[in-house]
Amino acid sequence: MTRSIQLRVPASTANLGPGYDSLGMALSLYLTPGAISLDPSKNLISRTLLDTLRAAHTSLPADSVLSIHIDNPIPTGAVGLGSSGSAVVAGVVLANWAAQLGWSRDKLLQHCVAIEGHPDNVAPSLLGGFVASVMSGGAAQGICRGPSRAHGATSRHVTHVLGNPNVHGKGTHLTKQALGCLLDDVVHQPYRMHLIPGFQQLKSALDTNPDVLGLCVSGAGPTRAHLLRT
Repeated sequence: MTRSIQLRVPASTANLGPGYDSLGMALSLYLTPGAISLDPSKNLISRTLLDTLRAAHTSLPADSVLSIHIDNPIPTGAVGLGSSGSAVVAGVVLANWAAQLGWSRDKLLQHCVAIEGHPDNVAPSLLGGFVASVMSGGAAQGICRGPSRAHGATSRHVTHVLGNPNVHGKGTHLTKQALGCLLDDVVHQPYRMHLIPGFQQLKSALDTNPDVLGLCVSGAGPTRAHLLRT
């Protein structure tokens, strides 16, 4: 029997100022697995898929033929948009579907974090929206989720695992000055700003723009995240 799946996994921005390795938000830029090599040495999705099958002590049936196609507009490399996290989520979700593992959303998250090493990118890519995560006893917990236009990894065939429910809430009103202070950080941004040409000058210039609520380094950079008034 032929089965197929259509999967979209969003890029993400992480840290968001002071939330080092814990805060992340899904973006409306999607990796869509669709023909890539299954050679694990050539791409992270295939490597993650095969590693996940091994971790589950299973494999695909000997007579199965797996074909994957991918459309990936997310810039790869160290650019700060969570490309590796999106690839890891795609590989784990595809393994769960291909081998019919039946893993829960929490199990998927734990395995993604075990591969990626931290939850700030994989959590929003899997769950969607804004996610605050903590590591507790070696396990990741998505402790807070907020509304966002970007959904997590979605598929028409596995919505019981991956569907992102509508999240509604009333946000606290913050002034531009207060939000700017909330995005300040002393752990990682001071050491990464100098790697982004003109970051400090741009930050100073945007301080006078009423439509820009804040600016921070996206992930490890060099991408910048601007919070805009809409």
